[in-house]
Amino acid sequence: MSGKITVIGGDRRFLSVKAFFEKKGFTVNTAFSGDEKCDAVYNTVILPVPVFRNAFLNAPLTEEKVSENELYEILPENSEVFGGMISEQFIRKCKEKNIRFTDYYKDETLLNENAVLTAKAVPLILEENSISLKDGKILFLGYGRCGRAIADILSSAGGNVTVVTSKSSAGSHSFIHFENLSENLSDVSIVVNTVPSTVLSENELAKLKRDTVLIEIASPPYGIDFDSAKRLGINVIKAPSLPGRYFPVEAGEVIAKTIIKELN
Repeated sequence: MSGKITVIGGDRRFLSVKAFFEKKGFTVNTAFSGDEKCDAVYNTVILPVPVFRNAFLNAPLTEEKVSENELYEILPENSEVFGGMISEQFIRKCKEKNIRFTDYYKDETLLNENAVLTAKAVPLILEENSISLKDGKILFLGYGRCGRAIADILSSAGGNVTVVTSKSSAGSHSFIHFENLSENLSDVSIVVNTVPSTVLSENELAKLKRDTVLIEIASPPYGIDFDSAKRLGINVIKAPSLPGRYFPVEAGEVIAKTIIKELN
């Protein structure tokens, strides 16, 4: 198999994506990945996940700022573009150039493997911050794909885990419903949030011990009111994009394998 691919932006996962396709015989160049600008953008393009952060291309390996309009100008007409969490607005705009988009972050296998890598990273965050799983009760907000994987890992490592969910069960874990969250906060030592909408506002945060540690894993707009937590003196550890931070090679290969299925 051979072909030409341009990888634009992304974190260290996308260096792994580049290496994966090169091993498969593809010619791969990169742009806005910390190296020199590429001379040409090929007709198959791989973008990061998410494609944009704060209205600019998600490209933490370079100091350059690339706006949505600038990325639009870079993408060739009639090209095939792969990206994660692409906005519908950007897709509509690119239809003017007959660009075909595939959102690889909708692939079930990728999402499941990404959840496992996220879960494996959480104990590393606790270790880096000198937080013991056995320090007390761990409250886990959300029981979706990532929630299940992380709760399982923390529980198997000896953590006293209680899941907060809107569902009728949480596997083998103790659980409460979100409607009962406020009355179950006073004795918590660690809170891990995976819900991407506010579940810990000032009212809930005020009921926590001031030495409670909050770990925010969710995507924007997040589940924790950061300003209120700061006013109350509660420590919040922001932990986005964990697979890219802790397992970039493995996470990059998961993305590349998802894309190559579409190219076959």
